Amino acid sequence: MNSYYEKFIATGEVKCIDEEIPFEIPSSWEWCRMQDIMKFVNGRAYKKEELLSRGKYKVLRVGNFFTNNEWYYSDLELPDDKYCYPGDLLYAWSASFGPQIWNDVKTIFHYHIWNVKYNSRILLRDYLFYFFLYDKTQVLSSTTGSTMIHVSMENMKPRFIPIPPYCEQKRIVSKINELLPVIDKFDDVQKELDTLNALIKESLKKSILQEAIQGKLVPQITEEGTAQELLEQIRQEKLQLVKDGKLKKSALTDSIIFKGDDNKYYEQVSNENTDITEEIP
Repeated sequence: MNSYYEKFIATGEVKCIDEEIPFEIPSSWEWCRMQDIMKFVNGRAYKKEELLSRGKYKVLRVGNFFTNNEWYYSDLELPDDKYCYPGDLLYAWSASFGPQIWNDVKTIFHYHIWNVKYNSRILLRDYLFYFFLYDKTQVLSSTTGSTMIHVSMENMKPRFIPIPPYCEQKRIVSKINELLPVIDKFDDVQKELDTLNALIKESLKKSILQEAIQGKLVPQITEEGTAQELLEQIRQEKLQLVKDGKLKKSALTDSIIFKGDDNKYYEQVSNENTDITEEIP
């Protein structure tokens, strides 16, 4: 691999950055730091009393991207860069983070959101959007599940982004748009399969246990004796414990369950037999 170098225009310093480059790219592409080709513009930090139940402008917060359908409003007239417009590429950097494409009316956006500004003659919005999605997976893979994620601007600006030729950016976006519906379909099928596997697992477990306790899981071997003999052995041991004074005589009032010649089940307590066929599971 040929080495990568970075030249600092202000000082003329050149240094090798091979250890920082995450992967190889085609020869017609270039690596850039985000801060050199785009700008992250923060929204406005609101005081609680400035957020209204109704007003001229919506106030877009991070939660509105994901689960929160409740909106605050504002009547404040702000500098133009504190509004987002249809088609803007936004980035939520707090908690539930990641890129979003804004497709609503002119709206004020909160401080926890960036509006990503770039030269649209050089960079395709949707290419940047998909790159940010990829970059999000890299951030998540390096973060423990219990950690609240905040992507700071200081961390974001020096990160590397690979830049393809403009026409290739278009082809990449077109191919991703073609493949994502297939991936989504696969995801749906996989979820159905996972559910089915879980059901099969429980059904098989239940079936095997059912076979086991009904005496159908392993062959019956006459030479091994019967359970009746085991129960009689337990009864004789109890009798001996009573004789030895280690067990009260009242403990001998246990029952004997047996199957009669009429194929019904009976329970014998003392000398009395009771039909319990309907109780046998």
